[in-house]
Amino acid sequence: MRDWLFHARRHVAALTAELPDDTTLTERRKVLRAGGNRFHGGTFWGRRQYGRACREYLERHGQAPRRIAAAPTFAPDIIFPWRNA
Repeated sequence: MRDWLFHARRHVAALTAELPDDTTLTERRKVLRAGGNRFHGGTFWGRRQYGRACREYLERHGQAPRRIAAAPTFAPDIIFPWRNA
């Protein structure tokens, strides 16, 4: 399958189409986890893209984003002489 992420998003949409609006985040996770193996069949790339599609879906429904802001690389007291700012 060439377009794993596209098909993963479609599979997630099909799994969650019948869920009522008041479904909790925990119940949504259970539905997605139960239907995952039917999509990816245990393949590495399928699992990876299915997980990504599930995270995108759950973030739209209240899960905290996974990405964390990057910490500064250097302390503020370190000065590089070739930089103007």
